[in-house]
Amino acid sequence: MESAMGSHAAVIPGIREERPRLSERCRRARRPGMRVPGAVWLPKAMWLTLTWIAAMGLAGLFPPAALGQPQQFHSREEALRLAFPNGETFRPVALAFSAEVQSKIEKKAKAKVLREVIECFQGVSQGQVTGYACIDNEIGRERFITYMIRIDHPAGEIRFIEVMEYREAVGAIVAYPHFTRRFKGLTAKDPIRAGMTVPRIIGATLSCRALAAGSRKILQVYDLYLRNLPVQRAG
Repeated sequence: MESAMGSHAAVIPGIREERPRLSERCRRARRPGMRVPGAVWLPKAMWLTLTWIAAMGLAGLFPPAALGQPQQFHSREEALRLAFPNGETFRPVALAFSAEVQSKIEKKAKAKVLREVIECFQGVSQGQVTGYACIDNEIGRERFITYMIRIDHPAGEIRFIEVMEYREAVGAIVAYPHFTRRFKGLTAKDPIRAGMTVPRIIGATLSCRALAAGSRKILQVYDLYLRNLPVQRAG
């Protein structure tokens, strides 16, 4: 009997073969090309990412917003101090767009102008315009993301973008420097897209797209309107 069947065990009809224990299934799972029923299969890079996020959260390196709680990062006053840190005087610029101008901005920026008024400030040093800071909102998934963009004049380049308030339940990782620093130096001529010019972060894709759209819009506002604006006088 044994010589006829070789080293394979006989399977008796009516009797189900016993499943391997969990430890045996885990050992088999490590063999290339083998799949174990009931096992969860994810790419190695995704496992590493999830492990890193969990470790950072437990270590307290992510504030509550990064773990799902809405958070205010900068007040209006704090953001403006960041925008004009060198003793520049800054004055508000009244930006109210007609339907025609709004349509032109949307066409060039490929982004929706959500408000007829965008809050902008002109920075002046020694009688010369040094740049602009514009505060606006973009919709992430369902709620507004309030952000500020500082544009250098006359280069028309983004010096930085700061998220002031993030209201979505997840995705606040877009407020941190490893994402926002990628906007530095971009101009109205750059095709700013999440996943191309700037990163597209898993779990925050819509927020990445929102800030990319917002930067295109503010750059077009600068290029079409602010660039040739004279120095604003007090009062």
